[in-house]
Amino acid sequence: NLPRYFIKKGAINMAKRLKLSGLGIIVMYSLSDKIHISIQDFRERAHKYNVPLTLLPNMPRDSSVFRKATTAITTKISMREEPILCKEIGDNPETIVRTFEKRIVDSEQDISNITNLGENVPVYKHIATMVFHKRDSSIEHAILHPIGKEIVDNAFRNYNQMSNFFGIKEARATIQSAFKMYGSISLRHNGGVNFIPETYCKEWKNFSDFIESFEGVEVVELAVFNNSHNRAEIHAAFNSNVIGSLEEEIIRLGGKSQGSKKLTELVADFSVALHSGKQFRRETLLSMARRFKDTADLVKAYRDLLGTDMSILDSQMGIARQQINQLLSRASGDEEMGG
Repeated sequence: NLPRYFIKKGAINMAKRLKLSGLGIIVMYSLSDKIHISIQDFRERAHKYNVPLTLLPNMPRDSSVFRKATTAITTKISMREEPILCKEIGDNPETIVRTFEKRIVDSEQDISNITNLGENVPVYKHIATMVFHKRDSSIEHAILHPIGKEIVDNAFRNYNQMSNFFGIKEARATIQSAFKMYGSISLRHNGGVNFIPETYCKEWKNFSDFIESFEGVEVVELAVFNNSHNRAEIHAAFNSNVIGSLEEEIIRLGGKSQGSKKLTELVADFSVALHSGKQFRRETLLSMARRFKDTADLVKAYRDLLGTDMSILDSQMGIARQQINQLLSRASGDEEMGG
């Protein structure tokens, strides 16, 4: 369902990348769920292709990886299986302690009681323990039941995998970070098709060459020609993206939008949510202020790219930014007074 109006009639061919001519490029990508990328290789190739390391996911913290690796061992509750539970029974400056328990098979009497809607208390046996040492990231374990060995082995396998490799989740996050850095807007409400302005196409080419060098990643790019129709469509898509981002800010504040798509009314809804009497943390306001600044920068970039009037959009977003800055100024004053 690629928007037809972006591609000049007769210009499509079998080439993956068309020669850039005009406003920018349309980008689509697909990812395999079997992506298996060495974190070290990911960073080295980013350097080779001159891709900013800030686009890459943060290196996973060992303690966080330990929790994810052990949590992944748990099984879904099923009547026909004996589920495995993972419990965290200790977290202090030195260690994280997690135990594994497995349900003992129900007896015939237990099953009879359950079938007749009677009482049954599931019994779980402690089968293994794992202890993560925060100081040196070492892991100790104890196997308390034969089945515990398989559980611990799987946990260690998960830990090594998550510590050293990226998968589809990290690849997608990297691409989304690049979209943001390179001034992208979404051309469909459900995502999947993005536009990157001509200003950033050189940087994007470096990035797409980098990300496509990994097995399981495919990027398709199509030229967007510079004509009045395409400028109008990109302008409309840009407005839709700004409105969508403003709706997300209202939701973050716990406010409600009346469903209006008019920017002026959405700014009013945002103001109501911002001044609802709730106490917002200064970090929350700072993050919001940064996002609004990014939007203001995009407005300028797309105004220059399209050569269209965005004064209403600029002024309305300016009103929203001013309200955030006022709250930030007030919060700073309260801190100075010890409030």
